[in-house]
Amino acid sequence: MSVYQKGSTFSFKIIDQKWKKNADGKTIASSEAIGIEMRGKKIIENEIKEHSQKIARFMKKRSLQTQENKVRGKTVLIVEDNPFNILAIKSILNDLKVHTIEAYNGEEAVNKLEQASRAGTNIDLIFMDCYMPVMSGFEAAALIRDKVSNQILPYVPIIGLTADIRKSSTTKCLESGMVDVVVKPAPKETIIAIMTKWCRPLI
Repeated sequence: MSVYQKGSTFSFKIIDQKWKKNADGKTIASSEAIGIEMRGKKIIENEIKEHSQKIARFMKKRSLQTQENKVRGKTVLIVEDNPFNILAIKSILNDLKVHTIEAYNGEEAVNKLEQASRAGTNIDLIFMDCYMPVMSGFEAAALIRDKVSNQILPYVPIIGLTADIRKSSTTKCLESGMVDVVVKPAPKETIIAIMTKWCRPLI
């Protein structure tokens, strides 16, 4: 029996243990007794494996909770022309208690950043779709980086959002000024990991 955080206990009885002598005259356990011993060993191994898996699941959950605490209260700009994609990311971020600002193309994203800068609102991270009308994510990222270089805008890490898994697409994202790339649709764990990696800790 295994009790979480209390260890495991194991016992069994050998009802009819038989012994016999081999060709050399040595007394050995019969096949029946050996079978019982092997079954007992297998049960112990399974108990250890199950206990280890429980510990691993607990540690993973605790690590995820720690990461969630680190991103809580952050502000993220979501730049997407597809309202369903915005809703998917926004629902994850809202669940994490992350504030969100929305833009539907690159040009609008740049304007939102400038407005936030003038108002003294800190944006911690940008999730930027790569392919949008009016101004693409590539163009917007390059323009934002130019404005950061000229001290018009504060630095904000830009994460590319794309359904294109080709290496050339990732390279294009990084060359435009994005710092990382996420393949859509991104699960909650990926969103948390990206934010933990690129967002500055709250002071």
